[in-house]
Amino acid sequence: MSTKNCILIPIHKKKVNWLLSFINSLSGKIDQDTTLLLAVSDEDEEEYFCGIMSKFFRHINIEYLNIYLYIKMNLKSEEILNRYTQNIDGCIVNLKKFIGLKYAAEQGYEWIIATDCDVIAIAETNKTFNLVEKNYNKGEYFGLQTDNWILQEILLKSLDCFSEQDEQTLKTTAMYIYTWFFDIPTYSGKDVKEFFSYMSHNNAESLNKWFMKINWHTFEHIVFIYWRLLQKNARIISYNELEIDIIPEEIAISDLRKIKFAFDYMPLWVTAKNYLECPASYDGLDHIVWLSHMDRL
Repeated sequence: MSTKNCILIPIHKKKVNWLLSFINSLSGKIDQDTTLLLAVSDEDEEEYFCGIMSKFFRHINIEYLNIYLYIKMNLKSEEILNRYTQNIDGCIVNLKKFIGLKYAAEQGYEWIIATDCDVIAIAETNKTFNLVEKNYNKGEYFGLQTDNWILQEILLKSLDCFSEQDEQTLKTTAMYIYTWFFDIPTYSGKDVKEFFSYMSHNNAESLNKWFMKINWHTFEHIVFIYWRLLQKNARIISYNELEIDIIPEEIAISDLRKIKFAFDYMPLWVTAKNYLECPASYDGLDHIVWLSHMDRL
């Protein structure tokens, strides 16, 4: 590992065009202190993506994590490997993210952004990581208190990653507040190490047993936020009181201004759809560094 910062992207072949779009958007913006960590599914995908990247993006620090091989050689678990290869309970995407986070922390990255590839960078990476670190250190997460059963199931399944005692504590502080993608999912490498240690010793017989709990609903950033509530004095804030009734990943600029006024917090990305519908409304907001959900235009 030769850089301080890491952008972790779980990837597979069907997403290659979005990945290329994101990397192209980084042209002239990515510094030598940032590495792209591509969490590929297996050896076939590692060869596929390595072949593409080596032809077109030699100037960028790119590392590959073969998830299949990591499970086989590092976790040494046929149970997890079978669950992963069969995509039982839709676990593959979140297993990729959790294992990617574990690996990134092991390699010594100090700051990690974990994201899907359907994003666009509109600012330099050194600015991006400076800003995500500042927001992270505030320890505040914003979301919608909701009775939508699909979102509630995500929250409840994410709670299942914890012990019964922790689950009860979290239900009193964060019940049904959905925070997913309000801000760029950012992790301190030091905290990620503590997170996995905690999950191994407090919520399962071993880390491998804990990995067996992961499914489509256990969103990695929500689970990590819950851990920060328990261990790092973070807090989840519902913005319903501001008469905002929309999920975080679709929130409008007018609502973001309300949150900024009430709580002095601004996320660092907005959806591409919202931004492109009225780019002038974002004038002066130079904290916006990424556009998300390019695939939903």
